[in-house]
Amino acid sequence: DGALTGLAADTRTGTALWDAIVQSAASLQSEGAVGRVIVVVTDGTDVSSSNTFAQAVAAAHHARAAVYAIGIAGPGFSPGPLRQLAAATGGSYLQTSSTANLAALYSSISRTLARTWQLRYVTAARPGDTLHIAATAAGATSSRVVELPTTGETAANASTSVLPRSVW
Repeated sequence: DGALTGLAADTRTGTALWDAIVQSAASLQSEGAVGRVIVVVTDGTDVSSSNTFAQAVAAAHHARAAVYAIGIAGPGFSPGPLRQLAAATGGSYLQTSSTANLAALYSSISRTLARTWQLRYVTAARPGDTLHIAATAAGATSSRVVELPTTGETAANASTSVLPRSVW
């Protein structure tokens, strides 16, 4: 209710899609929950953002949020950026040609999230290392290659709460 009462009509015409993702990601950072999701419903065409696609993806990554993009097909429809956004953030892309189908798509997202797990573990891997991760549960196996982001720190000034400074 608080979020909805704070809404105001934008005087600029067109969708500021990347700005919306950046703003949503920023608001999620104060949330305590570890599973963060942004659901965006749009025609996929950004016409008035001051942020770029890359900044939107970076903001979602920083907030540890997956973007579930729902494309509404119609005039000016551009699904490509929505597919890329969902793929780059670990979310999904869904499409419909009618807003009447939105309830079914929301239910689909809800079912997907109900089966989603987050696994955390301590590793000796260092920033920039590439990890090959495989998980098996109830006969299903999933694997992924993950490259750990670099921190930009050097061995001389790097520190962490997990490993003592002498390890670096």
